[in-house]
Amino acid sequence: MALFVVANASDDVDGAFKILQKFADFTVGKEEQPSEIDSAAGPMNDYTLIPKTYLVQFDQRARITNFEQLIIDFLGRSRGIPRSAITMRQTISTSLFSGASFSVNFEHSIKAIESIPDVISVYPVYSVPGPKPFTNYVSSDQKNNNQEAPAIAHDLTGVAQIHDQMKNFGKGVRIAVIDSGIDYFHPALGGCFGSQCKVAFGHDFVGDRFSASNPIPVSDDDPIDDCSASSHGTHVAGIIAANATEISQIGFMPIVPFLGVAPQATLGAC
Repeated sequence: MALFVVANASDDVDGAFKILQKFADFTVGKEEQPSEIDSAAGPMNDYTLIPKTYLVQFDQRARITNFEQLIIDFLGRSRGIPRSAITMRQTISTSLFSGASFSVNFEHSIKAIESIPDVISVYPVYSVPGPKPFTNYVSSDQKNNNQEAPAIAHDLTGVAQIHDQMKNFGKGVRIAVIDSGIDYFHPALGGCFGSQCKVAFGHDFVGDRFSASNPIPVSDDDPIDDCSASSHGTHVAGIIAANATEISQIGFMPIVPFLGVAPQATLGAC
């Protein structure tokens, strides 16, 4: 029986693959008990084996239509396991994999699980925790107060490595933001509009007064986002190319200095 790791959407997928690699040769004989699997396989670091919980893979040629009913009926009829002791977690039916994940809160052997009709593999299930917040982007005031800065997406997405190791900050790249315009007066976005500014080009195709109640477009050459509504374009531009590391103007100083993904890129707005 090979090891299988189930990771939720918020889980650490890299960690899951590390577990698979470490336990690639781990097998369990058919007569072994769940407790023996638990002690042999884990936990490893922060990854915790969920006891008496399995992912079973069915032979796709069997064309099973109801995995849950098959599991419950078989374990109840042939192994005396009551329905109340079986908790279905997930059923999966795709062209690549057919199976189900479930827990059995009743004394049983691995052979009982392997004996379910048309089961070709049985895997234990691990819980893999999500990544912890990073605390390396913390202002001096926050450090003195032992406060943690929020998690920085650059660390989670690899942007920080591109900045630190490749020294690539987007120089020479032109990016057009088609949104609500950009508040180019913000110092993190250059403070000006024109060929020598961070926000170098753009056009307002609908006008400042355009809305659902005033749907007549009146275009002009000024793509300013006056931040009277959602300011979504300015928000997006900040993620892309803001540089808020040396701002000293009152009203604009961020709690935590930050860089956008490509702070040396040139922006266009509309």
